[in-house]
Amino acid sequence: STQTALSELSAVSALPITRECGRLIALNLDLRSGTRPRVFTAFNKQEKRLSSGSRASVVISELQQYQQEQRRKLEQRENQKRNFKQAQLESLNTHAFIRAQQRASDEAEEKERQLYLAQQEQITKLRREREKEKIREAQLHSERVLEKLTVRQQDQTAREEEKMAKAVAERDAKQAQQEEEERKKSEMLKSIVAHRELVKKEKLHRHEITKQERRDAALAMREAERMFAEQQQLKAEKIREEKRKLSEFNIQMMAEKSAKIQQLKEDEQELRAKNAQVIMEEEAAFQQYAQQVISKAAEERKNLNPLYKAARKGIEPVFHGIRPTYLACDSSGAEMPSIQSPATITIRKRHEPAGKN
Repeated sequence: STQTALSELSAVSALPITRECGRLIALNLDLRSGTRPRVFTAFNKQEKRLSSGSRASVVISELQQYQQEQRRKLEQRENQKRNFKQAQLESLNTHAFIRAQQRASDEAEEKERQLYLAQQEQITKLRREREKEKIREAQLHSERVLEKLTVRQQDQTAREEEKMAKAVAERDAKQAQQEEEERKKSEMLKSIVAHRELVKKEKLHRHEITKQERRDAALAMREAERMFAEQQQLKAEKIREEKRKLSEFNIQMMAEKSAKIQQLKEDEQELRAKNAQVIMEEEAAFQQYAQQVISKAAEERKNLNPLYKAARKGIEPVFHGIRPTYLACDSSGAEMPSIQSPATITIRKRHEPAGKN
């Protein structure tokens, strides 16, 4: 692999390297990997390490030349193959030339193979020496690693034992908790079953009570309907009786009302006759009084037009609430108030002639 090739290159770079050794190493790595670009790329990564010494520079230069030569040969073989195919297609008379070219190609490949075998022997020798050194280093490294692994294994064993003890304790605690939960769950299920039985019995009891209550309610409803029907019948009879009495009362009231209306009409006619008589008497008295006032005002040479005007209007009837209008006997001829009061009585007495009481 590429990592193995790099490790080999790094190991070889630490040893004295000659031109032949570097060429053989590069060729060996190239042939082992089977992919020249990867091997040479890996080898090129070591160029920086080898550039510190003159030998390394020479080896790198020769390796680059060898790499270019190999690429040139590879391109040449590829071109030959392409030319061979092209010649085979162009003419059938070139088979001999093609076979010759093929033999030449085979001979070149055989030479390269022989060269590879020779180089492989030298590389194998170098590898064996390096392998011995690597084995010694690996043994030392293995001993150190084994010691570290032993200590680590002991620590890991102690941690695992502690972890195992903790896991056992947690498992026991979890199992105890689970058993306690199972016990509580069993008790809860028993309680639930008992509660369901109790609820079932209570539900059945309530159902029986409800059925009895419904029967009682139906009986009470029928009794109430019967009593209501009787009450309605009694109420209807009472209403009919009240309607009959009300009808008789209305007839009686209508008769009394008709008689009262007739009486009121007669009383009104009589009152009108009396009022007419009173009006005639008051009108005569007013005309007499007005004539006296006019005569007195004429003697005193007052304005008689208002007096004549008032005398022509006459007086209003007493039952309408309006009193006759009177004038003062002095020189002012002012209208006297129609409402009697102590003041009006005093004034009237003051202006009346001396022989009247």
